[in-house]
Formats: sequence, C-alpha cells, structure tokens
Amino acid sequence: MFSTAIKKNTNAVKASEARRWRRRLFDAFPLLSEEQLLEAWPGEASLVVQRVPASMSPVQHVYFVGGSTGGCGNPLFFTVSESKEAELGVLPSLYLLRAAPQMLPAVTVHRGVGKKLLGGADLFMPGVVLRDSVDPGRSWVRENFGVFAKGDTWAVVEQGSWFPVGLGSWTVSSEDLEYQGIVGRGMHMSHCRGDTLWAMGDQREPAPDAEAPASVGAALAYAAAATRRAAAAQRLEQRRREWQAQEDARLELLESGPRALKRKHKALRQIEALQARVASGEVDPDPAQTEKLLRLETLASEIRDLQAQLDTAAKGPSEPMPEEDEEEGEEGEKGEV
Repeated sequence: MFSTAIKKNTNAVKASEARRWRRRLFDAFPLLSEEQLLEAWPGEASLVVQRVPASMSPVQHVYFVGGSTGGCGNPLFFTVSESKEAELGVLPSLYLLRAAPQMLPAVTVHRGVGKKLLGGADLFMPGVVLRDSVDPGRSWVRENFGVFAKGDTWAVVEQGSWFPVGLGSWTVSSEDLEYQGIVGRGMHMSHCRGDTLWAMGDQREPAPDAEAPASVGAALAYAAAATRRAAAAQRLEQRRREWQAQEDARLELLESGPRALKRKHKALRQIEALQARVASGEVDPDPAQTEKLLRLETLASEIRDLQAQLDTAAKGPSEPMPEEDEEEGEEGEKGEV
C-alpha cells in the first residue's frame, strides 16, 4: 500500500474527534491497553491527519501524533476503505505495534523471509513457521492459526523476534487454507518496515536482543480477565433466561392447572360411575366404554401428578433469580484464598 512517497500536508484533528478516535482504537483492538496507547500517543499530544493520494487506495487517511511545536510525530494508524460506500476500517502502524505488539494476532515466519517482505513481496505459505506436530484428526490450520476470515489483518514477525516486520491481510480464510495447504499466497502485505509510512516516523527499531514491552503481559492478562467477565455475563444471562422460562411456566400452571384438574376429576367421576354400573350388571359396556374403563388408573395417576405439580408451584420459585455466575463466583472465591 505504501510504495510511493507521501507529501506531508497534515491538518489538526479537533480534540473531540481525537477522543473519539481513542475510543475507536480500543473498540477495534480489545488487546490494546490504555497504558500502551498513552506510550505511543501521550494524553497531552494532539492528533493530525494526512489524506493520501487516490493511487494508494484503499488507504484513505493517515493519522499522526501531533508534534509539541506543530507538525507531526510518528504515524499511529491509517484508515482503509474498498469503496466510497464501504465503512472505513482502521489499522495500526508499526509505531503503534511497537508499543503494543499483542494488539494484532501474529504469523511467525522463518528468518530471512522478512527481507523479501520489505522488498514488497506478499507472504507465501512456505515461509510460515508451523508447529512440529499436530494431533491426528485435528485441523492443522486451527492448531497453528485458529479461525480467521479472508481479509483479516495480522502482524508478521520473524522467528526469534517480537517486533513485527509488517502487517497484512489474509488472502484466504482458515477454511480455504485447509484445502490450499502450505502452498501459494497467504497474506497481502499492507505495511512494512522500510515503506513510505515507516519512513514518515522516527524509524527506530528495537534492538535484536530486546525483550517485548513489559506492558504486553499486563495487557494480555487484562484482556483475558475481560474475556472471562464477558463469558460470565453471557452464562449469567443464559441462566436468567432459563429461570424466567421456568417462572413463566410455573405461573401458567397456576393459572390453567386448576381448570385442567377440575376437568380430570369430572372425567374420573364419570368413569367410576360407569364402572359401578358395569359391576352391577346394569350396563354391558360397548368398545368405547371399555376403552374409558381401561383409562381409569391412568387418569387417577395424572390427577395425582397434576396436584403435586400445583402444590409445588404454589410454593413459589424453586430458587431466586440468579444474580451471579456460578463459575465466576468460584473463581473469585479462589482468588481470595
């Protein structure tokens, strides 16, 4: 995308819009922490925007950290859109990934593949590092990459490094890759070290032996906790729906059950009267009457069961509406020990 020079002609972004962009970055990249964004984009720094030439489509705008004396600092992110009607997507620059490398899922490539990507090549599957073994019967794609859609954006890192060489979008889905195999194009690169977007920043790369930012672990832990909370909220909502369905059924039984019980008692009395007439020899039962007589015990059992259900329903709900997810509560108790 960034193969031609971009003449800097930036405009300041209003403070209110800059705040919206901060929120949108957190929404778009749940693994991005506030601490990491503040490292790349300090709270007191402004935001400036640069519109790019139409020849660089689908890129629309590049957003930079505002300089302290005007101008701009490192590029933070850029927007993309495949058409005027399509919604703008947002992708991080390598400078933002430098502060928050975990904000995108990553593909690891063999050493030396990065140089080819820096030269403008796309990523081909033979250059990707795969697990040594995959359990028989399991998907090799899911074991290595999980599930992804065509067009999903991932970072690309070289083996032994944490700082991405670049980022690109999958040219196939995980389902299609199952059939394609370890051949052919895997990703189209969107932004790499050495391209014109990288050249618009300070071009500072971490030392080869440098460790990933300490904030990565905290961000991942926070994201994992948020995921657990979201899962707990879903489980709680499901339990509440089930409770409400049971409560609706209980109230419906209390409303319609007595009428049904009255009808069954009436039918039972009629059958008992018929049974008495047959026993006295007053009536020689026809097939329909015989069938009614055979139903006597079944009907009596139904009455007992329905009466038991009504007695239970009259006592009220078997348990109060759930107010806490059981698994989440257990985890909290363990954490307090």
